Amino acid sequence: MKASLVGCATTVAALTAIVVATFALGENRTCAQSATGASIQTVAPDGGAAEAAAALARLARANFGELSEAEVKLLHAAPRRALVWVGPNSDADSPANDPSHAAKWLPTRTIRAALIGWLTADPQARPYVHPSGVGFGGALITGRIDISYLTLSSPLTIMSSAIPQGVDFSFAHLRGIDLSRDVTGPIMGDRSTVEGDLILTGGNYGPTSLFRIVIDGSLDCSGGQFRGATTRSQ
Repeated sequence: MKASLVGCATTVAALTAIVVATFALGENRTCAQSATGASIQTVAPDGGAAEAAAALARLARANFGELSEAEVKLLHAAPRRALVWVGPNSDADSPANDPSHAAKWLPTRTIRAALIGWLTADPQARPYVHPSGVGFGGALITGRIDISYLTLSSPLTIMSSAIPQGVDFSFAHLRGIDLSRDVTGPIMGDRSTVEGDLILTGGNYGPTSLFRIVIDGSLDCSGGQFRGATTRSQ
């Protein structure tokens, strides 16, 4: 199935990698599995959210120690179908949520990249995350988000956030990834497969490589600005 490229005409020249993509109807993929090979069951969308949030927080503290205020908010929201804002408000147009000013944000808005990777893919955490996936806005991410070579069973949404060290989802199998309005370092997505949409709209993105990516949905980079000058083709 051929995917639509929405609004990319004005930004393709600025991409540091020519998107050489094969857009094909992908086969059905399996959800994440535990170390024993058993399928992981996600929490009921409308029940047990508070208990799931508490369990997630306990697991996270055991793995990462003390949690920031933003990390606690993210963990409490993960079992629910919700996009949680970790800044002072939930207005994407608010100057307070402009990631270009993230250097001035309080440490309470910090989320570690390692925790995001753990929350999206770790067999311990996955049973407590809503099937709609992890979603948050207005955060400062420390470290590089590395989900390369992983298979995620639900989408990942990060909006109006600063990710200075970038995102690596090369060779990964994703349900969808939304980085709307983010300010990022390098984005690496070479040879990955995205069953849904890849959204890079309205943000300021570092050198971006999407070599031989397969996208079953749409690639939308409307209003996105891409830094860097080196291009690469197939």
